[in-house]
Amino acid sequence: MHRRLKYLLTISIAVLLAYALAWAVPKALSQSRGAYRPVGESGWIPLKTNVGHPLLLVFWASWCLPCVSEIPNLNTVFDKFENAGLKIVAVNLDQDADEELRRTIQRHRIRYPVVLPSTDLIQEYEVSAIPAMYLYDKTGALTNNWIGPPGAEELERAIQTVVQGGEPAPSPAPAKPTD
Repeated sequence: MHRRLKYLLTISIAVLLAYALAWAVPKALSQSRGAYRPVGESGWIPLKTNVGHPLLLVFWASWCLPCVSEIPNLNTVFDKFENAGLKIVAVNLDQDADEELRRTIQRHRIRYPVVLPSTDLIQEYEVSAIPAMYLYDKTGALTNNWIGPPGAEELERAIQTVVQGGEPAPSPAPAKPTD
């Protein structure tokens, strides 16, 4: 019984943390003060300039095993939805020099844009767990967010809905723990 209670308490805290983090992020891209710099470039791009396109904002690091395991899924989503207007902005939190980050991108065969964050972007999103993903629709409204890697089907379904301009499908209810 003690083990089950501990498990339920851990799950409850994780859910509350995820909801708290969801409230900390900008609900609309137009509200963002943050910016990012593409690897190898010197100019900063305001996050809010992505209004008009569906955007998947991904916070990740190369030392994070769940982040690295999500790369093939993100490559697939990028390939499938890029022509439909989806932008992926993968915000790297490694704090590596551009050359080292280029090697990381090549080593993991990342096909979507990898960027470095401004201080404002880091402060706005208050990322405390990675991978963290935020999906915005064409109007710049936040439609979905995930702390930890989402299921491939769930992510693709949410992106498909946003690309088509509809309401996001509700996430499946979490499975109940068994004894």
